[in-house]
Amino acid sequence: MDLAGVAAVVALSGIPVSVLVAHWQKRAALQQAESTYRAALEAAETNHRTALEVAKQQMSTERTAWLRDARRTSYSIFNTAVGQFRQTFVSEGFTEELAAHLNHIHEAQYEIRAVGPAETARLADLIYRHCWVVMAGRSARGTAEDREAAWKRSVSPLRAQLSEAMRQTLDETEQ
Repeated sequence: MDLAGVAAVVALSGIPVSVLVAHWQKRAALQQAESTYRAALEAAETNHRTALEVAKQQMSTERTAWLRDARRTSYSIFNTAVGQFRQTFVSEGFTEELAAHLNHIHEAQYEIRAVGPAETARLADLIYRHCWVVMAGRSARGTAEDREAAWKRSVSPLRAQLSEAMRQTLDETEQ
């Protein structure tokens, strides 16, 4: 074999070696790409879970704030309606205005029932019923002192319980 033949054999034997080296490089590059893909996918899943947790926490915080504000507003409306009822009841007795105030108490009671909790709604319902009873009773046609005594005996204790329940509820939602 002459020199050209040896060079041809060496050149031909180099082709499979080059192909083999290229195959190993391709395989290493594919493994590296696969590793990078898996790491990126894992990071994306972690980021997605974190974003969902943050959104869930934010929604919970916003709902708690909304509920606290709704309760505070409903409680204020109810207390105002009861206060107006009391003032009219004690000063004037049974009038159409007193009946209108009782209707406002009834409406506010349903707002409290909507925002809760159950204990506060129960007390608001009891106050509404007791206001109705004192309005329909004999004391509504009696003297201002009789009406004041009926109020203190029937509604005032419930109103104190309701105020305490409202305070506790609002304190719990603040925390």
